[in-house]
Amino acid sequence: MPILSATVRDLQSAEYLKSLALGAGDARRALPLWRKARGLDPDSATLASHEAHALLKTGDAAGAVRLLTEALPRWPRLAHLANLFGVALFEAGHPGEATRLFAHCLALDPEYPNAGESLANARAAKRGRPAPAAVRAAVDAALAAAERRGRPTLSVCMIAKDEEAFIGDALASVRGVADQCVVVDTGSTDRTVEICRAAGAEVAFLPWAGDFSAARNASLDHATGDWILVLDADERLTARSRTPLRAILEEYQDDSELRVVSVRIRNLARDGRFLGDGFSGRLFRNRPELRFEGRVHEEVGRSRADVSLDYRLDVEFDHFGA
Repeated sequence: MPILSATVRDLQSAEYLKSLALGAGDARRALPLWRKARGLDPDSATLASHEAHALLKTGDAAGAVRLLTEALPRWPRLAHLANLFGVALFEAGHPGEATRLFAHCLALDPEYPNAGESLANARAAKRGRPAPAAVRAAVDAALAAAERRGRPTLSVCMIAKDEEAFIGDALASVRGVADQCVVVDTGSTDRTVEICRAAGAEVAFLPWAGDFSAARNASLDHATGDWILVLDADERLTARSRTPLRAILEEYQDDSELRVVSVRIRNLARDGRFLGDGFSGRLFRNRPELRFEGRVHEEVGRSRADVSLDYRLDVEFDHFGA
C-alpha cells in the first residue's frame, strides 16, 4: 500500500514513518521509509544515522559515504555517525580515513561497541586507496568542529533517606557517565551519607516536609552540568544505556526547546524477576524553567505547555524497589 505523507517539514509524519521503518524487518523495505522520514525532518541526526545504517545493510557503502559526508560535519560529536562513517569508508576501500573516524568515535565514547575492533582492522588493512578530496575535507571539518564544541556535561541528581542497601549501586551505575552526582538527604539515620561521599557524590541536606518536588528541586539547585539526569536510589542505569545516553546529550547540545526525555523504567523484584515497565521524564537540560511540580507523583514542567516529551526505548533504568 503506498504511503502518503506531507512534502514539507512535518515531525509527526516523520515519527510515524520512523515507526514503520523500525517495524519493516528488512533493510531494503525500510530504506525508502527512512528517506521519506528524513525528508520530513532533515534536522534529525537519528534519522540520518538510520538511513546510513540501512544503506550499509543493503550494500550501498558509497551511498552511505555520500550521506555521512554531509551529516558528520553537521553533528561532529555523535559517536554513532562517526562509527557509521568509518564502516562506510572501510567498506568503500578507504581504510586511512576509516581509521581516523573509528579513533574519533572512541574519543567521543570509549565504550562504543566494537569500535576498538574496527579501529584495529582498519589499521591492519594492507590495501586501500585515498578517499576523495571532498570526503577528506568533511572528515577534517568534523574533527575540528568536534574539538571546538567540547563535550556536554551531565549532573545526576538524587534524593535519599535511609537507602544504604541500594544507593551505592545506583551511583556506581552512572560512574564514567556523570560529571557530577548530587544527593539531597532528607534525614537518613543509616550509612547513606557515608556511602554517597565515598562514591564521590556531593551531599546536601533538607528536612523532609512531605513534598517530593521540593526535595528534587533542591537537588537540581546544586547541579552544575549542562544536562540533568534524575535517578532514584533504588534504580540503576543499565550498561547498554550508557552509549545512547551520551548520544542524546550530543545530539541536542544546541537544542533551544524545553525538552524532557522520558526513559524506560524496568520494574524488577529483588530477586531480579521482571514485573513490568513504564516511562518517566528523567533527562533534561539544566534550565531554571525545568523544575518538578506536585507534592507526590512529581513531574518536570507539568504545567508548561511549551515542554515537549521525547520517549526513548534505548535509555533504561532497572528499578529494584518494587
